[in-house]
Amino acid sequence: MTRRTNALGPLRQLGADLVSGDMLDPASLERACAGARQVLVTANSFLGSGPTSPERVDAPGYRNVFAAAERAGVEHLVFVSALLPEKYRTVDYFRVKFEAADKLRRGTVAWTVLQPTAFMETWATVVGDPLLKNGRAQILGPGVRPFNLVAVDDVAAMIGLVLDHHEARGADVPVGGPENLTQLAIADTIARVSGRPARYSHVPMAMLRAAAVLAPAFNPVFARQAKVGVLMNTEDHTFDMRPLLAQYPIPQTTLEEWARRRYRVAHTH
Repeated sequence: MTRRTNALGPLRQLGADLVSGDMLDPASLERACAGARQVLVTANSFLGSGPTSPERVDAPGYRNVFAAAERAGVEHLVFVSALLPEKYRTVDYFRVKFEAADKLRRGTVAWTVLQPTAFMETWATVVGDPLLKNGRAQILGPGVRPFNLVAVDDVAAMIGLVLDHHEARGADVPVGGPENLTQLAIADTIARVSGRPARYSHVPMAMLRAAAVLAPAFNPVFARQAKVGVLMNTEDHTFDMRPLLAQYPIPQTTLEEWARRRYRVAHTH
């Protein structure tokens, strides 16, 4: 289901049936869920504000999807949340995800809450893209606390398994990658793969803390990013995927492998 089916021609060519719909349009969700056995739900308004904020898009959107799935008699609903410490409930975007997961667990449809760790794609963009564009990686805070990174393609592989894995129903299923890396290590990897010098620009913790408190009124997106920056430097985000691989044998893409594919630059010794 998508708001703009004309942008997804390749999926149609692969055999997908595309349905035009919007999470804020309950009637379109009824049409999308009709005849569906399973539903996968993921949405992202992290960069939204005002009428596109998580509270005004994701929160009601998730409620609408869950209700439509129940009315349509869907057998199984997979919801993509996040594997994060409870303190992330102070960030509106993640609070909405946590509250939606809580609601789903209390519902009547068989559910799975998929909990990915931090996406490589997100943090390579935050940390590494400035290195390629401006010559300096952007590090939020000291950048020395490790966190687990997972590739989006590996999460997609997990989704494929979860949809067909009956033991995943009624369970929270975490999914992570093979490495716990610091922001500095992310920058070093991207620098090495791209052949750039490893230079850094740090956003001080004092600035992140001040923005998290003062910015919501005039720049909620910046405030959201600042809160995440503080938490990334103060909370434990490490994860070991190995115990789950026997049950869920998904690929384990390293950051270097991912960066080589993205930047298509030969390794520089």
